[in-house]
Amino acid sequence: MRTQGDNPVRIGCYRDSVHAAKQLVDTEKDGLDYLVADYLAEVTMGLLARRSRLSKDPARARPGYIDEIIPLVLEDLLPKLVKYNIKLVCNAGGLDPVGLKLAIESFATKKGLSDKVLVAAVFGDDIQETYPTLRDGYGAISPFSPFGDTAGERVESTGGSTKFLSVNAKWDIEKDFDLLASGSLAGHIIECGAQATGGNFTDWREAAFSKNGGWANMGYGIVEVSKDGSFVVTKPAGTGGVVSRLSVGEQMLYEVLDPANYLLPDVILDLTQVTLTQLTPTRVQVSGALGRPPTAWLKCTAIASDGYSILGQLGIIGNDAREKAKVLGPALLERVGAVVAEKGFAPFGETRVEAIGSEEMFGKHAKTSASREVILRIQATHAQPLPLKLLAMELAYSATSTSPAITGGGTGRPGPSPRFSGTSFLLHKSQLPIQVSTGLTEPATLYHSLSHCRPFIAPPPPSSPSPPYIPRLAQPGKSSLVPLVKIAVGRSGDKGDTANVAFLARSEALYEVLKKQVDESVVRDVLGHMIEEGGKVQRYEVPGVWGINFVISKCLGGGGLKSIRFDKQAKSYAQICLSVIQIELQDVVVAKL
Repeated sequence: MRTQGDNPVRIGCYRDSVHAAKQLVDTEKDGLDYLVADYLAEVTMGLLARRSRLSKDPARARPGYIDEIIPLVLEDLLPKLVKYNIKLVCNAGGLDPVGLKLAIESFATKKGLSDKVLVAAVFGDDIQETYPTLRDGYGAISPFSPFGDTAGERVESTGGSTKFLSVNAKWDIEKDFDLLASGSLAGHIIECGAQATGGNFTDWREAAFSKNGGWANMGYGIVEVSKDGSFVVTKPAGTGGVVSRLSVGEQMLYEVLDPANYLLPDVILDLTQVTLTQLTPTRVQVSGALGRPPTAWLKCTAIASDGYSILGQLGIIGNDAREKAKVLGPALLERVGAVVAEKGFAPFGETRVEAIGSEEMFGKHAKTSASREVILRIQATHAQPLPLKLLAMELAYSATSTSPAITGGGTGRPGPSPRFSGTSFLLHKSQLPIQVSTGLTEPATLYHSLSHCRPFIAPPPPSSPSPPYIPRLAQPGKSSLVPLVKIAVGRSGDKGDTANVAFLARSEALYEVLKKQVDESVVRDVLGHMIEEGGKVQRYEVPGVWGINFVISKCLGGGGLKSIRFDKQAKSYAQICLSVIQIELQDVVVAKL
C-alpha cells in the first residue's frame, strides 16, 4: 500500500471472477490500496442458510460462509497481499463472518504468515436469535441487514466502500454527506466486476474486440478516490474492455430506483447531478454526487425456504418448432400432473412453458415466431421434490412419443432445486449494534450514531398520468424512424419484483430527443406483457449524465428468489427496448449518426 498523503485511494474489485482477483493484484502490485469483492445476493444468502442450518445430517452441513475464497483466492494471493500491503475487504463471511475469520487465520498459520496477517470480522446483522418471531411467523432461515460481514488489517470483509474511505480520507461520517455519497457511488460503480469496464455493455463490440484480448482478457474496475470525493474509474493496463462515459454511466444507473433518493445506511445518495468526463481512453472522472443525512433505519431481508423447483429443457428443430413446443409443454405437465394426483400429492404450484429462440421475450413485438429452432423450457414448483422428479423422468419420454426432432436435452436428467422467497422490512439502527472481532482481542460492540439521522420524506407521485401511447410515424422526405439504440445505450436490473430500465443519450442534443419521445407509455407498450396487474411504470430524469430511468413494479414474477421466468432479474429489458422502440429523427440528423 502506498503512503496516502494526498494520493487518491485506489480500490480494485474482482466480484465473480477468480482470475480478476489475480489480475488486479499482479498488475497493480503495491499501487493498489484495497482489493474488494461482493460475494452475496439474496439467493446466495438463502443457499448458505440451507446448506449450513437446514441439513438433516449435521455431519454434512457446510459452512455458512463462502469457503471457496480460501482455495481459489487466498491460496495464491495471500502472500502477495502481504508483500504489497494490500487490504482485502469482502463480504464472503455470509452468515458466519467469525467462522470465516477463524478459517483464514488457520490458513495464514499454515502458510507461515500468522504474524503478518490480522483478520477482523464485522458481525451482528443476523437477527434470527434476536427476533425469533421472524422464524416463527415467516419461516425465515436467513434474516440479515446490510452493514457487515467479515473484516481486518490485511483481510477484511464488510458491507461497502464508504466506511474505509471515510477513515482513509478523514471524512466525517456525521456531516460530510456529499463525500460519503461519492464514496458510496464509487463502490456502486465497481461492485459488479467488469460491468463498468465494458461488461454487459450495449456497445458490445467495443469491448469484445478491444485491444489486449477483448472479452477473453477483460479488465476489472479500479476507482481512484480523491479527498474531495471525486474519483476516476479505470482498469489495469494491458487488459481488454472499455472505460467510457457510456460504459460507466450504464453501470451508475444499474439497479437504481429513484436516482435522487438512493437510500443507503450511511447517506442518501442523489445521482441526478453526477457528471462523467472522459480524461483518457481508459479513464473517466466521476463528480457531482450529492448526499443527505441517512435515516435511522436499516433495510433487513428475511429469506425463507419455499419448496422446490425444477427446470427442464428440450431442443425442437424443424418447421413449426415454436408451435410444437407450445403444445408439448402443457401436454407434459398434464401427463405428469395426472400421475402426481394418483400418488396423492397436491398439484404443481407454479408452472411455465416458454419457447426460447422464438423471441418470446418480445411479446407482441416478436419477429421470429416462425423460428425453425427453439428450446422448450419447462419449469414447475412443488412443496415436495418427488413430483418434480417425476416430471424430469417424463422429459425423456417426450423424445420418442411426441414431437419429431427433439434433441439437446442438456447435461442429463434435471433434478429439483431448493426454492426461496423473501421479504424486506425496516429495523431501527438502535436495535442492531455492530460487533467487531479483531485478531485475538475480545469482540467490541459499536453503536450506530443517530444524532445526524433524519426522517426520509418520499417525493410526491407524478401529478398527471402518463399520456396514451401513440406510435411514431416517419415523414417521407423529412424524417425517418431509427431504433432507440442509435441514439442511446441502456441497462436494466432488478430490485425484488421491481425492475429499473435506464437509458443514456449518446449526446446532449439526443438527450432532448430521448426525453421527448421515450415516456412511460412507450416503455409499457414494449414491456407490458411482463407487467402483472397493478404494476406501474414511472420515469425519472438524470440530466447530469443525459439519462432517464424507468422503474417498473410487479414485472418479474415475484423477483429473482422465487420467479420461474426465463429472465427473472430484468437483465434483458433494456436491450429489448433498445431494439423495439422507434425514434423519429430528422433525415439530416440520421445522416450524421
